[in-house]
Amino acid sequence: MQSVSSLVLLLRDAIPVALCQLADPTRSMPALLSYDLSITVDELRETYEYNETCQRTVPEAFRCFYEATDFEDAIRNAISIGGDSDTLAAITGSIAEAKWGVPEEIREEALGRLDEYLLGIYHRFLARYSSFDMASGASE
Repeated sequence: MQSVSSLVLLLRDAIPVALCQLADPTRSMPALLSYDLSITVDELRETYEYNETCQRTVPEAFRCFYEATDFEDAIRNAISIGGDSDTLAAITGSIAEAKWGVPEEIREEALGRLDEYLLGIYHRFLARYSSFDMASGASE
């Protein structure tokens, strides 16, 4: 999971794409950490099975992110391959949010499903980390 947090940090700090080589996932930081990123999302849909280990969840999440065109596409990729899809979508979504932000419509729908207790946690989180704009994915 250290590779996930490192990639999120790179994306949030707006490190130029050329430096993290996001255009070519086989040469990216996750690939340098020995993750096999050669399998496409289409191939994963045919072969992926439930697996809760980092070794069989994190690389798949990276692939779902790399093949996406926006936040929603990344989440749809993750869910579409099946298996441990809630964990996969959470990891993929963390990376996608750092690059694209969360679309307002999706954020409002998700917030509308939280009870008062969880909504309070969300607001306390925003108050503490308000220098980061969760909607746009940009630091202020």
